[in-house]
Amino acid sequence: MQFSRQCRLRSSREFVRLRKVGKWIPGRFFHLQVSERDDATLPSRLGLSVSKRIGNAVTRNLVKRRFRELFRSVASDLRPPVDMVVIARKGVDSLPFADLKLQFKHAVRPWLDTFESE
Repeated sequence: MQFSRQCRLRSSREFVRLRKVGKWIPGRFFHLQVSERDDATLPSRLGLSVSKRIGNAVTRNLVKRRFRELFRSVASDLRPPVDMVVIARKGVDSLPFADLKLQFKHAVRPWLDTFESE
């Protein structure tokens, strides 16, 4: 399943706006910047920041695929719709996917309709 253009933050202006107005949620393996969207009819969007410190291109792409999948799993439950930037930190590539999923859901729980711990 493709990650559609309307579900991505694409321009640097959008990233900068989120940095200024978004809520900062720090974590051990990733940080989140989250801001509610003005129009509730628009879908939630995701932006990713995965630097070369994380690893080579293969590793960075793996990390991005994992976060896109995590975002897909919660996007329909986000109320109200949000813009979100995930900033990957060193060590995220070695974290098991199940642990990453639990940490991600825990970080976005204020915006979830229902929060279940798995």
